[in-house]
Amino acid sequence: MTDLAVLPPELDGNSGRRASTIISALVERGESKPLRVGDLLDALHERAFGMAILIFVLPNTPPMPGIPYVSSLTGVPICLFALQLIFGMHRPWLPAGAARREIPQRRVRTVWKRILPAFLRVEKYVRPRHLALTSQFAERLLAVLIFVFGFVMALPIPAGNLLPAWAITLLALGMMERDGRLVIAGLIASAIALAWTAALLIAGEQVFQWLKATFLG
Repeated sequence: MTDLAVLPPELDGNSGRRASTIISALVERGESKPLRVGDLLDALHERAFGMAILIFVLPNTPPMPGIPYVSSLTGVPICLFALQLIFGMHRPWLPAGAARREIPQRRVRTVWKRILPAFLRVEKYVRPRHLALTSQFAERLLAVLIFVFGFVMALPIPAGNLLPAWAITLLALGMMERDGRLVIAGLIASAIALAWTAALLIAGEQVFQWLKATFLG
């Protein structure tokens, strides 16, 4: 993986550069330097947790196409990253094999160029503010919410994944860019998602009881 001590400024997540600048520098390094998962996490430093969670939650949020069972597959890693945050780890832990896994540079460059304009539009409105809401202690509390929603996403609850995914997306972006206002938006989305999930569970229990009484007497 990348040696953190010799990271050039354009790849240093502690340099104050925007995440888009760091990722662009990584994917444009050339074919002679393959992009590894561990390189991306190392470059983002303390923002790596937000990025790692985003990578797994974005396939569950529009306008990404819905893929059957993808929420069950992505919910588990989100829970694992959230647990690492709760226990105070400073960067996401990955098995050595996963961290060394190479990502096809040409494909990554093509995909990144497609999503970069939207990413830049979002970054115009995202900046460090209300930093108390993104302190290490606050992030541990937010990670509890992310764990709960990751667990919900991993369950086969019909129509139960979209709102938790949006809540996780806002919280992860807020943590990654240290934007307390975005964290507040994530907390509001979290309250709505919790209410929606509770309503679905109550409705599901009522349907189960009705089916039980109807067919099992």
